[in-house]
Amino acid sequence: MKNSLAVGFNGCGRATTSLHLPALSSLPGLRAVAACDVDAAALRAASERFGIAKTYSDYRDLIADPAVEAVAICTPAPSHAE
Repeated sequence: MKNSLAVGFNGCGRATTSLHLPALSSLPGLRAVAACDVDAAALRAASERFGIAKTYSDYRDLIADPAVEAVAICTPAPSHAE
């Protein structure tokens, strides 16, 4: 989609797959382009369900991806500061 914001998701747990990604898919101008999670099974399930081609196991790789214009931090609150 042209003129859309490319969003990466850090964390692929329940909040991401039940709330954030479904909501994003209904908003014009936003698209999920990458996902990251240390849990390989959760990452695979989210990326397959929502058609996200780029996946990472390290958040530093996600934020270094030049195709990612914004990042949604969807990990447990204690890990947000890092």
